Amino acid sequence: MSKIPQISEFQGLPVLTPEKMKYIDKVAVMEYGLKENFLMEIAGRKFYEETKKYIDEKIKKGPKETKISVLCGRGNNGVDCVVAARYFIEND
Repeated sequence: MSKIPQISEFQGLPVLTPEKMKYIDKVAVMEYGLKENFLMEIAGRKFYEETKKYIDEKIKKGPKETKISVLCGRGNNGVDCVVAARYFIEND
């Protein structure tokens, strides 16, 4: 278990623990037949879209005028991060 404090809600929305997210991913793959690569692609694309929206709305600069560093960890979350970085490279 992580020593990082876990929160259960953010801005009125539930926050998933890593354990809950692993369970949801497992159900998506085992019960619904979704491919892991598909899930990682969707997660990375959504991260890119939300980050781009934040940059456009809050920072009020386009991604080309904003320096973006992408630090990716291990495992599937790291792959999600690499997918998001790829979207920035391809689209901005």
